Amino acid sequence: MINKKRILKFIFLIGLLSLASLFSVGCSLFDPASKFRPYDLRGTWRNNDNYRQRFTISSYGILTFYNDDGSYSTHYIENWDN
Repeated sequence: MINKKRILKFIFLIGLLSLASLFSVGCSLFDPASKFRPYDLRGTWRNNDNYRQRFTISSYGILTFYNDDGSYSTHYIENWDN
């Protein structure tokens, strides 16, 4: 009977340590300070199938689409600063 209690305590402690380690790993993977911002998307993005098709997002919120034939169109992203 005493051995069963020791085994149960041991299993309980292993389970408790497992839960504690899961919470510590889960909390360290989530960093609330690193939120996504549209500003993180700035740069040139290219189409994998057709490398000439691309779009560029500038640091001022200007979105420019470049087509296959060399033409392009420019758009402004609203609320870029927010």
